Amino acid sequence: MLTEADTCRKYVLPALYAAGWNDDQISAQNSFTDGRIIVAGAAARRGPQKRADYLLRYRPHLMLAVVEAKAPYKKSRDGLQQAKDYAQILDLQFASILKEMRDAAGENGEFYTPRPVVQFIAAAVDPRLGETVLDPACGTGGFLAAAFEHLKKQCKTAEDHRRLQRDSLFGIEAKPLPYLLCQMNLLLHGLEYPNIDSLNALRFPLREIGEKDRVDVIIRNPPFGGEEEKGIQGNFPEDKQTSETALLFLQFIMRKLRRMPKAGFPAARAAVVVPNGTLFGDGVCARIKEELLKGLNLHTVVRLPNGVFSPYTSIPTNMLFFDRSGQTKEVWYYEHPLPNGRKNHTKTQPIQFDEFAPCLAWWKRREENDRAWRVGAEELLAGGCNLDRKNPRGKEDNTYRPPEALVQDILAKERRIMDIMSEITAMLEKGRVGGEGSRWLIGESTSPAIPRYATASSARRGHGFS
Repeated sequence: MLTEADTCRKYVLPALYAAGWNDDQISAQNSFTDGRIIVAGAAARRGPQKRADYLLRYRPHLMLAVVEAKAPYKKSRDGLQQAKDYAQILDLQFASILKEMRDAAGENGEFYTPRPVVQFIAAAVDPRLGETVLDPACGTGGFLAAAFEHLKKQCKTAEDHRRLQRDSLFGIEAKPLPYLLCQMNLLLHGLEYPNIDSLNALRFPLREIGEKDRVDVIIRNPPFGGEEEKGIQGNFPEDKQTSETALLFLQFIMRKLRRMPKAGFPAARAAVVVPNGTLFGDGVCARIKEELLKGLNLHTVVRLPNGVFSPYTSIPTNMLFFDRSGQTKEVWYYEHPLPNGRKNHTKTQPIQFDEFAPCLAWWKRREENDRAWRVGAEELLAGGCNLDRKNPRGKEDNTYRPPEALVQDILAKERRIMDIMSEITAMLEKGRVGGEGSRWLIGESTSPAIPRYATASSARRGHGFS
């Protein structure tokens, strides 16, 4: 049976390394205070010393956290209470905030991005030292931390390090708790001056964003499924106003990219995670995608497999990569496969960075294969800007889709049906529809393709026409 020391060695320490802590910041089995003085009659003695399994320090004399492990056969609440006691002695504010944030994730469309996805995006976008990198909804700072690590490898002089620390990374996060965690996360990674705006990125009218406000690289997983208030929607063009946060952020990102690249640098570019609904959405969504195809170069869509964002959502997601190099001529699609024998990723079997190796190898030497294909921009525009294109060489997927994805598709179709019915109603009111050919709308059908007793109400449910 595992002892407490075994638990620390096998599970706790690897988790701390994976989270970005190093040996200089981790103090193991650290006695941080003498035991309490215990008086019994005329005699006095000290109790046992307080010894934490791990103390996490930002600097030698600046402690940030206490980590207390327990063997599997002990109760977790004992370790939790011990950590609380130690935190109180060290004057650290204790709160189980990360678990609460994890459990609440998804309520407003906020899904924490898996680290392998963040690492892949940083590698694919390849920010250069001297460029400005922005995450306009940075959450706890995962994308900015990955960009920092990517840029740090390019630093060779003191001036390079100064530029990285002061002039390279920028974030925006409106919610207080993620904002504070973002600051701490970046400090722990070594960014001494985090430049994070604590207000809503969408608070300014889109037309007011000028060249001086633009940046070279944007990497983001914006909240999808969330809604913005009317005042925020009014900051966007009238024909592209929507309450859907993901679509507003997509417009913001398109506008925020620098029009002309800096001398010696590639065109401004962005990588954005979006749900499947953004690919096939019509109406306002289609108009935004039309602007993207005509005004920027949407060069790649990476289609992620099911379960990448488990346990927050099972809705399929995609990564859009676009830049300011000109209009879109063609869009490359890459279908990221699941490991052999797996039907989807789960919380206990998450996606791994090694799984992206084939895609990164293909990235700079592109050719069509069983996972990659391309579609011309003219074809996409002619198809109503529907970017939801299936792999022409892919096998037919006979697996059952997750219930959440089915519900989202059904709701989208129902909304489309209601839009069609509203148009028909408006046409009837204006007297544009009439005569014998329209009798099926109010009574029996005269067409053999329509059920004989289809009525307006049954048609609305999808039984009378298609």
